[in-house]
Amino acid sequence: MCVYKIAKYLLFAFNFCFWLAGAATLGVAIWVLVDDDISDVVEVADISIYTGSYVLIVAGAVMLIVGFAGCCGAIKESTCLLGLYTVCLFAIFALEVGAAIWAFLEFNTLQEGIDQALNETTTKTNINNDDSYQTFQQNFKCCGTTTLCGGFDPSALYVNCECTDSDKSVCGVPSKAQLDDCPNYTTTQKIYLTPCNDALYDFVDDNMLLLAGVALGIGLAELLGMVIAMCLCCKIKDKGVVA
Repeated sequence: MCVYKIAKYLLFAFNFCFWLAGAATLGVAIWVLVDDDISDVVEVADISIYTGSYVLIVAGAVMLIVGFAGCCGAIKESTCLLGLYTVCLFAIFALEVGAAIWAFLEFNTLQEGIDQALNETTTKTNINNDDSYQTFQQNFKCCGTTTLCGGFDPSALYVNCECTDSDKSVCGVPSKAQLDDCPNYTTTQKIYLTPCNDALYDFVDDNMLLLAGVALGIGLAELLGMVIAMCLCCKIKDKGVVA
């Protein structure tokens, strides 16, 4: 009986945290949609931050529903709610596994995808007229697209690539070797020396382990939640209290 109560309240605590996370996710997504200042956030490759907000709204709503079902199922000892909770959690877990497999298979094409996306973005609007992309260059300490001179109006290159960083590998006057793909566009000003496709790819690559660790932790927590929920269901049925 003691183990049963521990499992019951552990499941409640887990799902209350899950519910709070869903509420926070939903709140952040709505804030992004209604805050006018977010319009200054970088948009790259035609992927708007607002698109991500709609995804977060759906995710937050699902988390609220699943968390609510788990909390109520644990406290009320309802096999119906616990069953719904387990099914929802399994569906989420299956989607995460599928997404992980897809990401693993597609990871090698990431560089190609980034190159194509940046080129498409600057083809529609060159960097000279794109304040968001210029902000992106400053944030990622990069310049151009797949080359240092890529994406600019030929009459005015390296717009907002100027830098004062003391690290010579990041900021400086580009050498002839660094401008191999831009032989007619030399410059004597100090600019960021990394093309933006390489900077973006390195950012994703550097954070891949962190993302994998977070995903693993979430997956294990979901498995634990499913196991506890199923054990509670069995215990409730053994007691003869089925709701």
